Amino acid sequence: MDASDVLSKNKGICLYRIKRFDQALASFDQAIKLDPNDVSALDNKGRCLFDLKRFYDAINSYDQAIPIIQHMQKYTIVMVRVLKN
Repeated sequence: MDASDVLSKNKGICLYRIKRFDQALASFDQAIKLDPNDVSALDNKGRCLFDLKRFYDAINSYDQAIPIIQHMQKYTIVMVRVLKN
């Protein structure tokens, strides 16, 4: 994650809050392009798509995040085990 990714994501959040969903979606797409494993950008993209009533696309966005989240959970579990020893 670099500054451009954070900027795109923050811009998207601001646009989402003022209900400019199409513009917010473009910002989240840019953030995902910069970091395809950015779960929060994928989640926010899903929210935009949902609010745009593009339900199938919203599900696809959430589906992209699931394997990343599962990997992160497995990593966390392994790290906890390592740190306990």
